[in-house]
Amino acid sequence: MAYSRVRGGDLEIQVLLGQTPSSVEDSISLGELLHEISNKNDTSMVAFTAAKGVFLIHSVSVPEQSANTIEDARQTIAEFIRSRERSRNVLFSLQSEYDSGEPEKSPGTNRLVIIDRWDHRSRGNFAFSTNETEILDVHLPESRKSLLKSLLGKRRHFTFAGVLALALLAVLFMFSPRTAMEKAWMRYDTRGSKGPKYQLQFTHHNVSEWAENNPHSNGEWALRIDDQAMIPAHLLDDEERRYQKWYQERYPEMNEVRTKQLYIDEGFLGDPMAIQVKSDKTFHMSHCVRALRRYWQAKETGKHVCPRDIDYRHIKHCLDSLDGWAFPEGKRLENQGGMEQEEDNWVLIWETKVCYD
Repeated sequence: MAYSRVRGGDLEIQVLLGQTPSSVEDSISLGELLHEISNKNDTSMVAFTAAKGVFLIHSVSVPEQSANTIEDARQTIAEFIRSRERSRNVLFSLQSEYDSGEPEKSPGTNRLVIIDRWDHRSRGNFAFSTNETEILDVHLPESRKSLLKSLLGKRRHFTFAGVLALALLAVLFMFSPRTAMEKAWMRYDTRGSKGPKYQLQFTHHNVSEWAENNPHSNGEWALRIDDQAMIPAHLLDDEERRYQKWYQERYPEMNEVRTKQLYIDEGFLGDPMAIQVKSDKTFHMSHCVRALRRYWQAKETGKHVCPRDIDYRHIKHCLDSLDGWAFPEGKRLENQGGMEQEEDNWVLIWETKVCYD
């Protein structure tokens, strides 16, 4: 069976389930699939094969703007497909440039995509019919199908050699490097700056593993609400503490995520509705001011707190956003946009990440 190929620099996939303009069993590129699901006004789910695996994409339209473009999302998902990760969240905007600093108002422009890997471990997480499950299972690579059959009890008898082989695999897994976890760490260019080099974005699949292996209940970490970043507690200075107090008081719903430690809760991170936390227009602007201050402080001192604090693309996005807020179109009396306008339907898509060296 043919799986994915690279077509014009893009990954070719085969649609298995889901409502898209492309027919089931069609071969399309990953970029084309993202464009198709982004044009839908509501939530959507698509199952497809790629790189000798089966994957599920859940997509929902959200008001939260992102610095990521659809091309960034395509590259991130392609990287995920080639990795050994279980799940990843991707937030992106269809705007090609952030010259206005304002989220588009048309449906589907800003999308949250959750991609999961389908195999024997994920079967219980989704409510597929028997027929749909068989469609997904038959497209698993032969090695995974064999493992699936054995784990489901279709082979009831194990030879001594089979038991020994499974034991050896278990030992290798226990003592091998944490490849899957390591590949989930996002690394930014931190050359010339002292501070944490790695930044891991949590999903409902990897957060429990991290929590089990890293102390976090006795004040080891501090949470920055504006970028949902867990930082080593000793790196929280007085200035950051003052601004975080402002966030805690202004945004009680976000502060509840902090105080209840929902930011490392598997159930919370796995619920597409729960991670949409009440916000307002001021939140994004305030975050960008903090981002610029962190960037300036890091460049002046040669020390950063999170790798993304010195990421030039993030800073450019914030400058473009602030530019749009500071220089709205129209005359003063005619203008209804810019910083003067406030809306009550803003939400923050919560994405916890931890900064670590």
